Amino acid sequence: MMPWLEQRPVARFALSVLALLPICFVGWQLLGSVLAAPAVMASKLALTSWLPQNVTEVSLQGTDMLVVSTFVPRGNEDNLAYLINTRALSYSIPFYTALHLALRQENSLAVYAWNLLVLWVLLALGLVATALKDMLVTEAESFLAAPLVPPADLIALAYQGSALLVPTIAPIALWAYATRESELFSTLLGLKPSGATMSRALASIVAFSRAWSRDLSRALSRVSHPTGWAASPTADTAG
Repeated sequence: MMPWLEQRPVARFALSVLALLPICFVGWQLLGSVLAAPAVMASKLALTSWLPQNVTEVSLQGTDMLVVSTFVPRGNEDNLAYLINTRALSYSIPFYTALHLALRQENSLAVYAWNLLVLWVLLALGLVATALKDMLVTEAESFLAAPLVPPADLIALAYQGSALLVPTIAPIALWAYATRESELFSTLLGLKPSGATMSRALASIVAFSRAWSRDLSRALSRVSHPTGWAASPTADTAG
């Protein structure tokens, strides 16, 4: 290792992340369906148990999640099929992998496995939120009238949060928590590693998330019709 890098842990970490990111994202491209499979299976269990009369099929098609729904516009007797791109949410996995591999940790494999499980859970929640959003945009009236369907504003909030916040903030938050006692983490914060330091860092993330959610709720309250949202780019009719 270059002598000047040994004295600069932050620079060493940044260069390691930059070197690992392309490798991790190539692996993500090659293993896209494998990485998405656990989240899709969890989404299938959630959607078919939650809306058994209205969601007839959930499956993995390549790296897309196929959802077949009975919520259709009036006059259409066929079910609707939605293709949801899992990669729009699953890029949190290679991002976290690069952060994790860039810094040596104790029990590295166990830490990675637990945090990968968390990312899969968050990915499944995001896929469910995206499916609900697509069904709402297609046929809001019958969808909102169905039992156990949450309000439109809550669906919009869940979708926006899972699409915008989770893929980027979750990997950083998981990495920060896993490395909270490391010298690098204390150097990044300019403080000694301690529980109080991590608490303040997480409190900042929580405060940001709450402020974002509050602003989004205010914006949604000014929207008079839910079909103003962007629909899924692929909503095809399935017989």
